[in-house]
Amino acid sequence: LAVQVAIAWNYGFGKQFLNRYNAIIPNTLVYYDGIKTDYFVDENELNEFNIQLDKNLENPEFVHSMIPEAKEFVEERYESIKNMIKDANQLSNPKLAALYSKFSKHHGNYYTRMWMVFRICERVVNKVEKMLMETIKDKDKVKEMSRIFSTPLKPNDVTDERIDMLKLLIRNGELDDEKRRQELAKHTNKYQHIPMFDFDHKPFDYKHFANEIEKIKNPIDELKRIEISFEKRKQDFEIALHLVNGNQELDNMIKMLKKAVVLRDHRDMVRQKLNLAIKELYQTIGARIGLSVEETALLTNVEIEDHLNRSTNFDKNEIKNRKKSFLLFQTDVESNEKIEILSNKKAIQKAEELKLYKTMEDEKIENAIKETIIMQGIAANTKRIGGIAKIVHTNLDFDKVKEGDIIISSMTRQDFVPVMRRASGVVTNEGSITCHTAIIARELGLPCVVGTQTATQIINDGDLIFIDGEKGSVEIVRKGHRED
Repeated sequence: LAVQVAIAWNYGFGKQFLNRYNAIIPNTLVYYDGIKTDYFVDENELNEFNIQLDKNLENPEFVHSMIPEAKEFVEERYESIKNMIKDANQLSNPKLAALYSKFSKHHGNYYTRMWMVFRICERVVNKVEKMLMETIKDKDKVKEMSRIFSTPLKPNDVTDERIDMLKLLIRNGELDDEKRRQELAKHTNKYQHIPMFDFDHKPFDYKHFANEIEKIKNPIDELKRIEISFEKRKQDFEIALHLVNGNQELDNMIKMLKKAVVLRDHRDMVRQKLNLAIKELYQTIGARIGLSVEETALLTNVEIEDHLNRSTNFDKNEIKNRKKSFLLFQTDVESNEKIEILSNKKAIQKAEELKLYKTMEDEKIENAIKETIIMQGIAANTKRIGGIAKIVHTNLDFDKVKEGDIIISSMTRQDFVPVMRRASGVVTNEGSITCHTAIIARELGLPCVVGTQTATQIINDGDLIFIDGEKGSVEIVRKGHRED
């Protein structure tokens, strides 16, 4: 996560979110340590934020309208931003600066719905489980029903891509070489956006999909398994829903949850397409101030506007420092809006002063490392499996994951899916049963434990571990060594 998108994320949680949903996280801190980016908020502000989200769920109108309104908004904003920036390369520097200022406000506002869809899922799950406990009073049964209710009934963008690839491979015998190339080129154009978590990331190219299609051994069987899995989801959902028949409030919450988990994936697809679209804008901006698109991603909004207006190149030494480490403070409220960024040694020193990683989890981490005991998380997909752990901070770590390894990550996203297909299980620090990791794990049939909080800090590359997707536990059986 680079500076530009971090700023847009933060604005999405700020006063624009307050105006729309009456909740706010005004202060954020983003720290890149040279390997990964971590995101920090104030615990009290987060608690107040969640309390307000829960209050919103008491409003029937909110429950009924929030999801369809958010879907319409992100789709409309995607189209309007695309149209807004389409002729950016033809503008003078001052006009480009004015356009960028307008774009950045729209971009931040876009994230109000992006974040609401993300945050509301966990709040809805909590409420659904609480209401289920009032009648079922069996914690394990409630957790199982919760997993069923939070599993999408329709394929997401990544699954659609796989289905289309399987169908293409099944038709292979009917196509000559040129037609195969044309069909795969169409496939690439349709799904190139999938890894665009940020605009400075690289889209999938023809070679990626050509390599992926070569790895598929039994397309007919795999396609059938996908079809059967979605049929079973629908059956499980109908059975579970029948058990709560007659409780209108609970029924409404379950329907909201079903729509929310589908929209979580859909808004990711829209975001990836948006990042692909705005990449050209940032290439234009970078060319005007002497930077690549990846370097431009490391600037604040004020820095971009200032250098465009003055037609000056940005300091390359400062860029080098930010590539090593940066720490971004941001406040977004009506009376106090500010951004401060530190880089390299100053960022590292400030992170140490703030004791960003010296949390209440320290004692837990130290004890776990000493005793090599079992960690507890949230059971996201059933089955127990053993394997060699591989720490995956970002897409730069994908190559280390071999067939049958268990991925250990803070959180996964869409571009992790090809790697998840060759893994035997997944463990994450963050997330709940509605997170991306949990949903994709259920689609792939992978044992999965999320929300461990400390997995990437306790587990090393090469550790032999067992994960239990039914109990939500992770057991380190034999310590290995960290490769990174």
